[in-house]
This record gives sequence, C-alpha cells and structure tokens, in this order.
Amino acid sequence: MPDLRDEADEKLYVLCSEGNAEAFRCIVERYQNLLVGYFMRRAGETSVAEDLAQEVFIKLWRSAGKYSVRARFSTYVYSVAHNTLIDHIRRKGTRTDTLSTDADEGALLAEAADTTVPGVLERKAHEEQLALVRKALEQIRDVERDVVMAVFAEGVSYKEAGEMLGVPEGTVKSRLHSALRHIRQILEEDEKA
Repeated sequence: MPDLRDEADEKLYVLCSEGNAEAFRCIVERYQNLLVGYFMRRAGETSVAEDLAQEVFIKLWRSAGKYSVRARFSTYVYSVAHNTLIDHIRRKGTRTDTLSTDADEGALLAEAADTTVPGVLERKAHEEQLALVRKALEQIRDVERDVVMAVFAEGVSYKEAGEMLGVPEGTVKSRLHSALRHIRQILEEDEKA
C-alpha cells in the first residue's frame, strides 16, 4: 500500500469517498489539533472541543462522496466546523468565544516565569486588555464576531473566511469593518467609565 502522508488533502478526501480508511486517518492526523484548537477558542472546554472535532470528522467521513473541489479542502473543513459550532450553540443556547491562541498561552507561560515587578505589571496589563477585548466581542453581533474570529483567531484570508461562513468576500470585509468599529466604540466607552 502506498504511503499517503504526502498526498494533497483533496486527493485524500477523494480516496475517502472510495472507502479508504488509511486516507481518512491521514486527514484526521492533519486536522485533529487544528480543529480542537478552533473549538477551544470558541467553546473554552477541552472535552467539548474534542467532541466537536470528533463530530466534524464523522460528518466528513459520511459526506466524502458529496465533496467537489470548489475551494481548498481546509476551507471546506473549517466550513463544516463552523456549521458544527453553530449547531452546538443552538443546542446549548450558549456561545463562548475567546481570543486565546497557543502562541498567547505560550507567551503567558513565559511571562509567568518573569516575577520582576515590570514583568508582573506588563502581564497584568496584557491580561486586562485581553479581558476587555473578550467582553467587547461578547457585545457585538454574532455575524460580526464570526468574521473577527475567522480572520484574527484562525488567520484565514477574507476570501477563505467568506467560503467558511458562506458569504461573499465583500461581506466579510464590511462585517469586519463594522465589528472593529463596534469594538472600538465599546472599548472607548469602557475607558471613559
């Protein structure tokens, strides 16, 4: 059996549609950590994030025969993940988005080792700023928050964010502009208070 680890995602997924479990294992290996991270930033709980990632993989396996290459496979995966998240939110009636990333957490751990007064003060200021941004994110519309999270937390392009969210690229840009304006207003109001 040929080694599939070097194959493109799209080819692997076509093989999945033919029932190739090894190809699907390669997809799971490539996307497991990415999906768990995506859901952690939104759900905030490891067990929920892992369950939602598993749900995405089940959906991907079941729909492998329906896939047609219209965008990058990773965009398709995140689109399925986004829809899975929306379904989860509807079932639970809650929404939690965080801007924590592995890089942020690593930086915070490194800063935690710095116990000098300036280091402690800088860390406290960073944590307070992050808390203010999270609070502001909770106050904007869901469609704006989705765009902010896709572009800034996931680091995707406007085009990819549009494909993930099922909206045109221009809508992503206008929602992002609107979201940033609203966040700025919220932060300025908090600063005055």
